[in-house]
Amino acid sequence: MGIEDLNVPLHHSRDPRVVRLMGLFGDDADILPIRLWSHVGVHHWQDGRLSGYTAAELRSACGFRGIAEKLEEGLLRLKFIFTIPESDGGGYSLAPEDFDARLSHIRKFKAKGRALVEAREELKRSRTDSTTYSSTHSLTGSGAGSSTPYSTDSPTPTNPPTHRPTDRPTNPPTGPPTAGVGSNGVRVGAGNGMGFGRALDDAAREVQVQGLLAQADVGPEMQRVLSHRRDITPARVEREIRAIQGDPKVDNLASVLVHRLQQVERRPR
Repeated sequence: MGIEDLNVPLHHSRDPRVVRLMGLFGDDADILPIRLWSHVGVHHWQDGRLSGYTAAELRSACGFRGIAEKLEEGLLRLKFIFTIPESDGGGYSLAPEDFDARLSHIRKFKAKGRALVEAREELKRSRTDSTTYSSTHSLTGSGAGSSTPYSTDSPTPTNPPTHRPTDRPTNPPTGPPTAGVGSNGVRVGAGNGMGFGRALDDAAREVQVQGLLAQADVGPEMQRVLSHRRDITPARVEREIRAIQGDPKVDNLASVLVHRLQQVERRPR
């Protein structure tokens, strides 16, 4: 389920509240809650509150052509909405269970989207800071912590050092270089800031994996656990879902999917 999707069950028109709504306003009244949920999903996805709305504005949000007060009364009676006290600005709010069942995924997707944007901005800042750091130290010399430019007028030392620039250390360091933090607080060393790029890729993968798991009705806690594993990619999740859906003996997609993803995937040689 994506950020532009509304979660409406197949039995929506047979839901007891919807059946009663159709009895009040006609056979086409089953569309009224869907229009209301869609309006909230676009404009009030943060908390499901239509703060300051009047009965006429509620009617407009539902696309209803009848009397606004009658619609308000019917939606309140069947608990599709609740009123917000005038002391809090008035208006209406969706029933919490409707908001959670129909629209809560939109808030989660938007939160993940904000996290990705922040990760990209952090990556841009790190690259800019790294460029500034490199430019500054190329002007001040290669010595650690040096802030005085080299001078071409420096006198030749009386006793030249025995260790010359061309000498090699007797015990060269082994293993990958270690990243550290420079004097201006910028992270330098191994990777040249590429760690942020990897973090950005991981964040994008986690968002896609969690979205696919949510579509398969996997619980939020297990979504987080599985999406943190780097061996679980969107392609693998889609492949497992197709394999499970093709098995007529499976009656619980979510549990079988979780079980299969928890196993280490065997790659063909």
